Amino acid sequence: ETSGNPTARQQVLECLRPFARCCYVGVGGPAEIDFNRDVIFKVVTIFGSWTFSKAELIEIERFFVDTKAPLNKLITHRYPLDQAVQAFQDFDGATTGKCVLVMD
Repeated sequence: ETSGNPTARQQVLECLRPFARCCYVGVGGPAEIDFNRDVIFKVVTIFGSWTFSKAELIEIERFFVDTKAPLNKLITHRYPLDQAVQAFQDFDGATTGKCVLVMD
């Protein structure tokens, strides 16, 4: 999970199957986690990371190329470069999905 959105972080845990693994990348706001229900009883492993390794980035790129995943659907907000301050404020408020600065 890379959005940092507290709701998304909770939803990831709810979606995990027993014995699954997940990774939270980056920093987000505080999230309410029911450790008994979502971690202990499901025997899941949670990793935290500031970033991906080069090998992981290559693997992710291959996944998106091979599956032809619609990446444009992941982007929820587009901002022109002159609205960069607003874009960062919105993103920092954890009220958006993925944001893109458009440099035309």
